[in-house]
Amino acid sequence: RIRVVSLVIKVQIPGSNQFANNIILTAAGDGQDGRLGSPGDGGMATFAQVGMPMALSVSDEYVDPEVGRLPTALYITEGHTHTVRSLQLHYQDFRGVVTTVAGTRIQGGDPVIEGEPQAATQTTKLNSPSGIVSDVVTGNVYVSDTANNRILMMPTLEYVSLGCWRENVEAPLIESIEGQVGDPYLDGVPEGRQDAINKCALATLRRGHLVFAVRLMGTCATAEDAHLVYKNEGSSTSCSNGLGGAKDNSVYRFARPGVMNEQLG
Repeated sequence: RIRVVSLVIKVQIPGSNQFANNIILTAAGDGQDGRLGSPGDGGMATFAQVGMPMALSVSDEYVDPEVGRLPTALYITEGHTHTVRSLQLHYQDFRGVVTTVAGTRIQGGDPVIEGEPQAATQTTKLNSPSGIVSDVVTGNVYVSDTANNRILMMPTLEYVSLGCWRENVEAPLIESIEGQVGDPYLDGVPEGRQDAINKCALATLRRGHLVFAVRLMGTCATAEDAHLVYKNEGSSTSCSNGLGGAKDNSVYRFARPGVMNEQLG
């Protein structure tokens, strides 16, 4: 598991309306060995399985105009599963969505196919990765692939949750982009789509927009003016697991869109 200790700032105790400090809470991992089951990619990190976490690195590039700099992502190296995981943190929260960003979960040391899209998770085999550090200026993450005697660098996809907001069902503030021809990321049926938030982020980045929303448990929506209109119907508490609801959007904003657009090409 990944634990967080709040010494000063009061945080909400999961499953209650109480806030407290000087407590320890679980940010990722359900206590099961990550080698034995599903990694839980695309879901809440507290329900995911983590395999021997070795090191952590926090990225804090997102700057909120009201509260200042906020952490956006937590990067984790796993020794048992030979992977690097990312935890995209919810707004002013220690919880978030987990994704594998490097490693196939098979121990190995094949040469890295540099510059190939999705090679980090589809073909690159790591061997006991340990140390990790994130560069908040460039968005690159550096990983010590320890047993392979090499240091790897990879760009990252970082966004921060802006919370849960009501949507106008009859005249959506943020239009769905599902079903558009030629989109390589929005595959299959939206509801229940694996890793729906990250896939929506990539589809949005491809269009050059700043903000995107997920609703109906997977439907991806974005617009050029999404960052200006997403609050118009007011906030809501009906979103589920970062995937919105029937009449609500889980809204996200990129931390460094210019840099990520350049890396995406």
